[in-house]
Amino acid sequence: MQEKRVVIALGIMLMLASTTSAYAYSVLHTSSGAELRWYTAQVPYYINVTGFNDFDPDEAIEVIQESFATWEGAGIGIHFEYMGLTDVRSANDDGISVVYFIQDSDEWKTTFPNQQSALGVTRSWAAASGELLGFDLALNDAAVDFTNANTQEDTITDLANTVTHEIGHVMGLDHTDVEEAVMYPTSKQGELSKRTLHQDDIDGIHYLYRDGFEPGLDEEGGLSCSTGPGRDSGEAQGDGALLLLAAFTLFHRRTRRS
Repeated sequence: MQEKRVVIALGIMLMLASTTSAYAYSVLHTSSGAELRWYTAQVPYYINVTGFNDFDPDEAIEVIQESFATWEGAGIGIHFEYMGLTDVRSANDDGISVVYFIQDSDEWKTTFPNQQSALGVTRSWAAASGELLGFDLALNDAAVDFTNANTQEDTITDLANTVTHEIGHVMGLDHTDVEEAVMYPTSKQGELSKRTLHQDDIDGIHYLYRDGFEPGLDEEGGLSCSTGPGRDSGEAQGDGALLLLAAFTLFHRRTRRS
């Protein structure tokens, strides 16, 4: 059977999000209603830090690895295996999952035309069964200076705060109404709280992986997932993203690198 790969906007996915009065968390679905999750406990990924100079690139690699480890600590048995550095930097279904930075604002606009102020965009691919097959996580280094500090006073846009939220989407979680949770769809300047999972995040991931890991099917589809500031993420078209509240984003926008 010929494989079919399609990217579906988060706005469409939100109409199928699983929410109940008992839980604030929600999960992503395929267009046919299957819950999105990994069917393997071992998920490989690569990192590309080409051009990153907000702080030590080796430190940034550690931050990204620690953000994946944060979700591993939720206790569902998943392991994100860091495979090393790569030169790949594309949000395409190319069989390799990559976390990477974009420093050029024109490149960001071209790649994610509806998310010009986004801090990060996660694009995932899944089978019709709901089995997640791969992802790319792009970080908008053209719009903000990422930081890695332990106090709010020294923080501009915390890298771990952004990446940890996006990894929640990588795992199949959608947004929540719980403001203290990692998967809450807005972020403030200087925020550090999304470095640490809230009980709502833990409950959501345990619900999603309640049956553990299963083999998938070979018919494929896909989606993009994200968050937005001061608005419903369902308003986002195309790819989604974690953004700062608009006022802070505008104030801290920097001149495009030459």
